[in-house]
Amino acid sequence: MKALISLGLLFLIASPRAMSQKTPDELIRDFFALYEENKPAEAIDLLYSTNSEEWLEQIQDNINQVKSKFQDLQQIVGTYYGHEKLNDADLGSCFKTIIYLVKYDRQPIRFIFQYYKPQKDWRLYGFSYDDNILDDHEELLKQKLVE
Repeated sequence: MKALISLGLLFLIASPRAMSQKTPDELIRDFFALYEENKPAEAIDLLYSTNSEEWLEQIQDNINQVKSKFQDLQQIVGTYYGHEKLNDADLGSCFKTIIYLVKYDRQPIRFIFQYYKPQKDWRLYGFSYDDNILDDHEELLKQKLVE
């Protein structure tokens, strides 16, 4: 009996998925922590680690492209100065989109994280970034005019 309990505890310690499931906000916090340590490739790997290994194998080329472009981002937009959460939206209880403004020396960049929860665990559904931050700003201005 003790051997079974010990084996079970070892499995829980060794399995990252067995630990308490993180929320999208916690996953994004961990992503930015790695990014701030100048580990952009590891940050991308962390985002995608919420998905099944089978799926990751199928999209590995796409992930590698994202990592390659993401690693070059600071060379294009300058020094990273921080990030601010701009907005989030839920679609029911199983889909969440979170938008961040990420501050760089030359210009802001919009990061969009999308998470899906088919059962009990949140999975990355999509990650993108662009410099279309004015789109969000114009939409907010329109909403304020309507109010």
